[in-house]
Amino acid sequence: MSKSKRRLGEILYKKGYVGKEKLIAAIKKGKKVKKRLGEVLIADGLATEDQVFEALAKQFGFEFIDLDKVDISAEAAK
Repeated sequence: MSKSKRRLGEILYKKGYVGKEKLIAAIKKGKKVKKRLGEVLIADGLATEDQVFEALAKQFGFEFIDLDKVDISAEAAK
């Protein structure tokens, strides 16, 4: 299966960020309240923004970079 075909929930589960039961409950809640899975997981405290963003990056084949942990030179920031 290509990276872009993997579902967000599957990625979060395989990385150990969210358990199966909580993931299933969040999927059901998302359908009920018409919100995306990532939004539900973050709002309910089941996953952090960084975990969801990391999984989204993986889903679409991008590298996730936490800018809070990267030193950016003043010259590069101009």
